[in-house]
Amino acid sequence: MQAGIVSQAIPIHDIQLAEITAPMKHWRILSQRYGKRPGWKLLGDRLEEILNKPCRNLISLCRTTTELTLEVFRIKPKIISASKLSVEGSKGKRVINLVRAVGGTTYLSGAGAREYLDAGEFESAGLGICFQEFANPIYVQSVEGLFQPAAFALEWYFEDPDHAVDNFHKHLRLNAKQLPRCIY
Repeated sequence: MQAGIVSQAIPIHDIQLAEITAPMKHWRILSQRYGKRPGWKLLGDRLEEILNKPCRNLISLCRTTTELTLEVFRIKPKIISASKLSVEGSKGKRVINLVRAVGGTTYLSGAGAREYLDAGEFESAGLGICFQEFANPIYVQSVEGLFQPAAFALEWYFEDPDHAVDNFHKHLRLNAKQLPRCIY
């Protein structure tokens, strides 16, 4: 079995973008949407540097934009690619082996994985499992109408750079449904 996560028989770290200019198109859309927002002048150049260079590999683009978002919101997890670990198995058993490989005791999963991850398997393995119950923080958006959740990850910062980071951490601390995670 190949190392790492596999999608349609292709390891995720080998997936190529269908269109090399896609990130540049995203840059144009983001700059039009957020270019006049207060946080854009603080971060727009860095995002432009990431999105306006040709990129073929999906995982490198995802990793770079994720690292920027984590940096902005002062979240400092240790990031380890599954492909760097010698772990086998599929679905739940693979996840259990990944948790063990990094010395974890509990797996925090997206809610969609409830369909295929068996909590009993984790318990039998001596591990906990917890499904994310994300409560979207509500902040002022420059779009008209009701708050739109699940926007661009950096939108809050672009809208309110003076308060977004502190309010994000406050939101995480006050969200009793979610276990603490990766906050330093």
